[in-house]
Amino acid sequence: MFLLLVLLLPILAEAQDDIAPGHLLFHSYGPREGFPDIPVLDVIQDRVGFVWVATEIGLFRYDGERFEAFGLNDGLNSTLISSLFEDDEGTLWVGTHSGLHRREGDRFRQVAVRDDARLLISGVADVGPEVWIISEQGLFRYGDDGVIEAVPGWPGGPATAIYSDRLRDRIWVARAAPQPEVIYWYAGSWHTTDYSAGPVPDRVNALAGDGSGRIWARQPNLVMMTEGQSDHFVRALPETLWALERTGNGGLTRGLHGDLWLPGANATMLHWQEGGWTVLDLSNSLPADWMNTALVDREGSLWIASRGLHRLLRNGLFTVYSSSEGVADALDMLRDDQSRIWVATSEGVVQLGTQGAQLVAGTEAYAVHTMALAPNGDLYLAGFPADAVLVYSPARGQVRRLEMPASARFRVRRLAVDADGTLWAATSGSGLLRARPGAPPAGDRGARRAGAGRQGRADHAAPPRARIRGRTPEVPRMIDHLDHLVLTTSRREACVDFYTRVLGLQLETFVGGTPPVERHAFRFGLQKINLHVQGAEFAPRAHLPVPGALDLCFIASIPLDAVIERLNAHRWPIVEGPVMRTGATQKIRSVYVRDPDLNLIEISELAGAAAP
Repeated sequence: MFLLLVLLLPILAEAQDDIAPGHLLFHSYGPREGFPDIPVLDVIQDRVGFVWVATEIGLFRYDGERFEAFGLNDGLNSTLISSLFEDDEGTLWVGTHSGLHRREGDRFRQVAVRDDARLLISGVADVGPEVWIISEQGLFRYGDDGVIEAVPGWPGGPATAIYSDRLRDRIWVARAAPQPEVIYWYAGSWHTTDYSAGPVPDRVNALAGDGSGRIWARQPNLVMMTEGQSDHFVRALPETLWALERTGNGGLTRGLHGDLWLPGANATMLHWQEGGWTVLDLSNSLPADWMNTALVDREGSLWIASRGLHRLLRNGLFTVYSSSEGVADALDMLRDDQSRIWVATSEGVVQLGTQGAQLVAGTEAYAVHTMALAPNGDLYLAGFPADAVLVYSPARGQVRRLEMPASARFRVRRLAVDADGTLWAATSGSGLLRARPGAPPAGDRGARRAGAGRQGRADHAAPPRARIRGRTPEVPRMIDHLDHLVLTTSRREACVDFYTRVLGLQLETFVGGTPPVERHAFRFGLQKINLHVQGAEFAPRAHLPVPGALDLCFIASIPLDAVIERLNAHRWPIVEGPVMRTGATQKIRSVYVRDPDLNLIEISELAGAAAP
């Protein structure tokens, strides 16, 4: 039900410069792994490998398979988790809006504050043997006595960001009042810097250092960095990227090699490394257009904290082309001798180019699911309707038809072209066809042939019965495939919501029935489900059209585990499964749900097709 094209970038490296970028493939964590669909405020990885996630409803730990939740029963005094930090000794520190906690065994202990002050924690950092804490109430430290106290000499105001610069033995801290500024602690005293907060002063939300020793400061509308290892800050982004600085948050994440990741405006992620900037457009990859922060784990994978938690699969090795890039679905693809990428879809053939997917005019009425490349560069296309093979000439920009025999209109499963230009068509149940476009009509009774006529049509010899490996079907098959079925509903709006929002089918409008009227259907792949409303059915109709009488099985286009995740995300109950069943062609693994009319809907994957 969800079809997309995934390109493995190194394989297509020769053609990549001529192809518009698709969107990156992320794994979004959700109810299937035990994680709610809520905003993520912070994320870190500890030295063991666990990923810890801070949210507004508690703390979560991911072990590679499942999330474990921690809350008030585990010693935390608040479920609003604002910051996470692991020190050099492997102790996990958790900041909340009600104080600081440290992990001790399987529980968390709140750290006492001198004078019982209540701290709204926003960050933690190692400073030698101490841990320093930034908060709205100022800068504090946790020392050997196990009590949090104010850092001596702090000039006052909220502390909004902190970075421990071990290269130069400095502690960089941002303060918000009276004006946003960055100062640093060195040799037992505070030092000011040449920092300008820009035309719209705003608090500095993050500090970080890159691999060359420069210090970076992030405001919601500005990114600054020092010139080399000086104390003078300058604007970090080139003018062409200034529009992407403006975000609601403003995080900074250091990568494994001294590079930096910065959430940008309009669902972009900015990546800086020595030599320049890269902008990742994540508008079609994430469920929200904002990001709070990011994590680069020990394997180099990028995790993004947004509405939910998302991990870039295979470090961006895969790029996805789907409906947002003009590829409704991908049924077949090939690359021609000029490195152009052609994709067969249920709505014609598209070419992937610098402007995205461009539809080949003249193919839009065909559901093309197999293609072959001729020696002269022409493309052969087959699918539905099955009355012809289309021949597209990229050089001339023309589409012509190679007519199929009227007695042999069946599904073409695969097309191939041999070295002398002969076209071969493997069909379902009717054997193997052979055509020689451009050759004179053939009369040899020993083969099934098609030759191009003078008017561009194909002339056909009377074909004998096809024979493959000596087996001849005794009874010709009459029925080829299911085109559509009819669903009767008593709850039209709820029915449309289930089949479109939950299952992802496409709602379409057409004119049909007796008398002709506007009707609705759910389309998926090459089939559809026509919709009847109980009491207003179209003629002709079934003898007893009643809601809830259908038992349907769909083969999913994504792994069944992803189907379960989607159902859980939409809070649609699974009544049974996953279980093994027997499908039309082989064993299948299925789950069962009921639609709003209580029809039984089975969603399956072919056995052995589950993702590793």
